[in-house]
Amino acid sequence: MKLKNEDIKSLTAIFPGNCAVYKKQGKRLEFLMSSEGMEKIGNLSGKEFLQDVRSDFCTHVFKNDKRFLEEAVERALKQGSAECVYRFGQEEKDEFIWVHTLVKHIGELEDSPVLILTFRDA
Repeated sequence: MKLKNEDIKSLTAIFPGNCAVYKKQGKRLEFLMSSEGMEKIGNLSGKEFLQDVRSDFCTHVFKNDKRFLEEAVERALKQGSAECVYRFGQEEKDEFIWVHTLVKHIGELEDSPVLILTFRDA
């Protein structure tokens, strides 16, 4: 399904809780937009958590757990959706929260796959 920017804007209102929309550029996830962040995750409010996923999201995923997220993205691209659990935080300080993420492939924008990720406290 070909998407327009206005289509994507309405999607964050449909998904409850904390979600963000990304365009997949090679191996990188490029942030497009997010919900307002209503649900607490670990010790972070939804808004605080979503501020971290607006910046380079994958830098907050622990190195040994990145493969879980990468595999979920690839499964979602092939099967429509996938889910995973991983550590999110500051690896060098061993400070993290466990996050459960549902990844859903929702279409294409400018010939790149668009994914919506929901985030919940695991």
